Amino acid sequence: MKITVIPVLLTCLFFGCTNTENATETIKSPTDVPGEIATIAAAAPTSDCKTLAGMPELGTDKVYQESAKPVRITLTMNQDTSNTTTPKGCYHNYVATIETVKKSGSKLFARTFSKDDLRYFGPSDETLGQSVLQNVTYKPSFNGQKYVTLTARLEEPISGKRTDYLVYMNYFGEVVKVK
Repeated sequence: MKITVIPVLLTCLFFGCTNTENATETIKSPTDVPGEIATIAAAAPTSDCKTLAGMPELGTDKVYQESAKPVRITLTMNQDTSNTTTPKGCYHNYVATIETVKKSGSKLFARTFSKDDLRYFGPSDETLGQSVLQNVTYKPSFNGQKYVTLTARLEEPISGKRTDYLVYMNYFGEVVKVK
């Protein structure tokens, strides 16, 4: 019984795979599309979003090292591709690139931290959805903890209200706890 089932399955698999490899897709460019669709796509408005006041310099590395921890932490603030829309307009979102290197030179982790990382731990999605990540700084712990402690500051563009979150990350780059 097993001897007849295996060749049948192999032939079905062979014919199933060869049909998908021969399928071709035709992709049309916007210039191939006639009429108003091409003009609408060409006339799509570009969004001019605002930046928050008091933003740190983007793209500059901030290097932190403690004597009690065998790691060096590098934080870099960059502009995200997304934006936050409010009734007063739209604002750019920002992300922090975190790189952690041992004293020996080997990399522990490198990751990008955004405000979306706080959604699992934060109080509500509405406040996080309306706020913009303003700054991420390293907070020294002065002990041999196996955590990287960061302070993430979020600002709501409408009210100007700032909220600080204390973020604990393990040495694998995972967010463990947020206060």
